[in-house]
Amino acid sequence: MKQARVYHTLTMLADGKVLAVGGSSTTDQGVVTTGVLPAEIWDPATQTWTQVAGMDVSRNYHSTALLMPDGRVLVAGGGHPFGLNNPGQYSAQYYSPPYLSNGARPTITSAPASATYGSTLSVSTPDAASISGVNLVSLGADTHQLDMNQHFVPLSFTAHSGGLSITAPSAAELAPPGYYMLFILNDKGVPSTAQIVRLAKAITAPAAPGSVNASPGNASATVSWSAPSDGGSPITSYTLTPFIGGTAQPSTTVSGNPPATSTTVGGLTNGTAYTFTVKATNAAGTSPASVPSGGVTPSATPAPAFVQQAGGHVTHTGSLAVSLPTALRTGDRLVVEVGVWNSANGTATGVSDSAGDSFVEVSHGKASDGTELSVWTAPVTAGAGQSPAITATASGAADIGVAASEYSGLSTVADASVVDTQASATGSVSAGSTVSSGATPAVTAGNELAVGFYADSGFGHALSGGTGWSARANVSPNGDMDLLTEDQPVGSGATPAATAGTGGNAIWRMATVVFKSAAGAPPPTTPAAPTGVNAAPGNGSATVSWTAPASGGSPITSYTVTPYVGGTAQAPTLVGGNPPATSVAVAGLTNGTAYTFTVSATNAIGTGPASAASGAVTPTSSPPPAFVQQASGFVASTTSFAVSTTGGTTPGDRLVVEVAEWGGAGPTTSGVTDSAGDVFTRVASVTGSDRTQLSVWTAVASGSTPVTVTATTTASADIGIAVTEYAGLSTAAGTGAVDQSAQATGGTTGSPATVTSGPTPATTAGGNLAIGFYADSGFVNALTGDPAYAVRINQSPNGLMELLVQDKVVPAGSTPAPGTGTGSGGSTVWLAATVVFKHG
Repeated sequence: MKQARVYHTLTMLADGKVLAVGGSSTTDQGVVTTGVLPAEIWDPATQTWTQVAGMDVSRNYHSTALLMPDGRVLVAGGGHPFGLNNPGQYSAQYYSPPYLSNGARPTITSAPASATYGSTLSVSTPDAASISGVNLVSLGADTHQLDMNQHFVPLSFTAHSGGLSITAPSAAELAPPGYYMLFILNDKGVPSTAQIVRLAKAITAPAAPGSVNASPGNASATVSWSAPSDGGSPITSYTLTPFIGGTAQPSTTVSGNPPATSTTVGGLTNGTAYTFTVKATNAAGTSPASVPSGGVTPSATPAPAFVQQAGGHVTHTGSLAVSLPTALRTGDRLVVEVGVWNSANGTATGVSDSAGDSFVEVSHGKASDGTELSVWTAPVTAGAGQSPAITATASGAADIGVAASEYSGLSTVADASVVDTQASATGSVSAGSTVSSGATPAVTAGNELAVGFYADSGFGHALSGGTGWSARANVSPNGDMDLLTEDQPVGSGATPAATAGTGGNAIWRMATVVFKSAAGAPPPTTPAAPTGVNAAPGNGSATVSWTAPASGGSPITSYTVTPYVGGTAQAPTLVGGNPPATSVAVAGLTNGTAYTFTVSATNAIGTGPASAASGAVTPTSSPPPAFVQQASGFVASTTSFAVSTTGGTTPGDRLVVEVAEWGGAGPTTSGVTDSAGDVFTRVASVTGSDRTQLSVWTAVASGSTPVTVTATTTASADIGIAVTEYAGLSTAAGTGAVDQSAQATGGTTGSPATVTSGPTPATTAGGNLAIGFYADSGFVNALTGDPAYAVRINQSPNGLMELLVQDKVVPAGSTPAPGTGTGSGGSTVWLAATVVFKHG
C-alpha cells in the first residue's frame, strides 16, 4: 500500500478491484479523530495499489465500509472501542469509485430474483452488445472494520439481442447459498445498478425417510422415522403404508408444519404381521419409499419393546443432558440410568426433561469407590411428540454418565410400582471379566421386561452385553463414566440376572430391574370433542380458542373450526401444525351478523365429534385496540433524529411517538413530523431534574409505505425516539383521542426499583388503551416492564437514552399506572407518563 495502516476495511468493488479505506498508523483502538484519509484501490490484474480520493474524517476501529447496489461504497462510523460511552464518529460518507466517472451506466430492465446452481439466468438489458463482464458480489456484513464473508464471483455469459444468458455458479463451493448483487459492466468498466439475486440449490423431492421403526399396539402400531433431507423445500407431509407380506394396505398421511415423525396407525388386525414404509412429500414431489420397518404383530396385550436410546458422559460438572433422536410417543416409558462419581461421595439428586415428564427413582446403590448407579423412570405424557432434553443433576461437580432409553408396552403408572422386582451387586476385577447383578426374586407376571444396568467410573474399557440380552446404550470406553444398558423379555417365575463384559480392570456396579408390562390397552380411537370453546369478535373476523381433548391414543394432527349463522354451518377453517394450535383467527365473516363456533379434532384414526358451540359473537368494523408495529432508536449530539417503520402504515391507524432528549442547554422537543405528512399533537410532557424531557406525540396515519418519523429539538441533544402504530383507536383530531393521562419524575439510588407515572384519573369507557412511557438519559440499566402489560419497545441498556413503551386494554373506571423496573445500575433520574387513548 501507499499508506501504512491498521484497522482499515477492505471492500470488494463491483469490477473485482478491492478498496482499502480508513485505518490508522497506531493500534490504539481509542484513536478516533486522526487516521489515514486517502483511500487506495488494489487491481488484481496489475498487482498494484493506486491512491484515490481521501475521506473527510478518519475511520478506524469499529468503522464500516459496504458496497452498495449502485456501485458506491458507504463508509461510516468508527470508535466506541469499549462501549457507547467511549468517543466515536457519528457520520457517514459515500465513496464513488473511478468506474462511475467513465460514462453512462448499462441498465438491467429485468432479472430473476433467484437462481439455482448451474442454471441459466436470463437478464434483459438494452446494452447487451456493450457488456464486457457479469459479476456476483455478496451482500456486506461488516463488523469491527472487517467483512470476512465477501465473495466475488465472475460469471460466464453470452449476449443476444435485448439481453444476456448468464451461467450461475456450478456449486456452493464457488458461491455459498445466499443473496448477491448481480452487476453487469460495459466495455468502459462502468457497472449497472445491481439486481439482488438469491442463489440456492435446486429444489427436488425429499430423500427417503430413514430409521423406520414400528411397535405393536392393540389393532394398531406406532411407527416412527427420521426426517430425510428436504430437497431444498420444507417437507409438508409423510405417507405411511402398511404391508402384509408384499401387499400394500390403506395408507395414512401425516401433515403439519412441520409434520410429525411418528404416528399411530389404526385399523390393523391383531395376530397379523405388518411392515411399514414411509414416503416424504414437499412442493417438488414425493420421495422414494423408505426401507421397510421390521415386522410387528398387533395384539390385545402387546409385548414391551425397545424404541430408541441416547447416552453421554461429562467430567466435573453439575449436570448432563441428552436428547433422544426422534420424538417421544404417547404411552411409552423413559428409563434413565445415571452414573455419578466425585471425591465427595456425590449422588444423583434428580432427573427431569424439558417437557415436564415426571421421573421417579427406582434403583440406587454405590460401588466401593463411591461410584453411584441409579435408575429413574417416567411415563411419557407432556413430552409426547417432542424430543426433550433429559437432564440428570448431581449433588455437586462430578463425573456424570447418562443412558436414556424409550420403551413401549410398559406400565404407565407414575410411581415406583412400575417395578416388579430387582437385584444389584458390586465388585472389582483386575482383568476383563463377565460380571453380574445376581438373580432377581421370581417375576410375578408374564410379558414383563428385565433391564440390566452397568456402571464404572471410567476405567476406559469397551463394555459388552450379556449373552441372551439385547445391548441398548453403551457409553464406553471413556475416562469419565462407562455405562451399559441391556434388556430381555421375561415370563412369570423367571429370575433374570443381567451380565456384562468389563473389557479390563474395573470397580463396577450392576442392577437388574424388572418392569411391569402395560395392561391390555384398547385400540386407538378418534379424539374426544374439544372443550372450552370461546370466541372474540374482530373486524370481519373472530378469534376462536379451545382446550385440546383426549387424543384417543393417537396424536392430534389438526382441528376443524366451523362457524354457524343460526343453525347453518359456514365454510370451516382447518388448523394444522405439530402439534396444531388451539386458537385461530377465522376470517371472511360478515360484520353485524352473530356467529357461534364448533371445533372438532382429527388424528390418524379419523375426526372426532364436534365440541359444544361457543357463545355467540358479532364481528364489527370497530375492533378492539391492537398493536401493529414499532420502530425505535437513539443518537448523540444532534438537533433531529429519524426512525423508519418496517411496514407501511394503514389509513386510520394511530401513530404514537415517545421522544426523550437531554443536553447541556436543556433542549426540548420542538416538533414531530413524518414522511407521509401526518399532523402530530403533543399529548403529554414531563421534565426531570437533570433536564431530560419526555414527551408523547400522536397522529392519525394517512397511510403510507414505510414511514419515517422525525423528532426535532431546540438545541443539540442526545435523542431517543420510540414509534408505535395501533389499530382500533379513536381518529379524533388533536387531544380528542385521549381519555386520561398522568406523568411523574424522580430518582433512584442504585437499588432495583419499580417506578410509575402515578395513577391516571378514572377512565370514562371500557376498551380504551393505556400506554405507559418511560425514559432516562442513558444510565445503562436493563429495564423491565409491568407483568400485566405488553412491552412493545425496550431500548435498554444503553448510555444515551433508555426508553420503554408498554400497553394494556383497560376497563371503564380503571386508574392505570404501569410500573417500570429500573434495574440495579447506578443512580437514575427517571421520567414516566401514562396516556389512555380512546378506542375507535
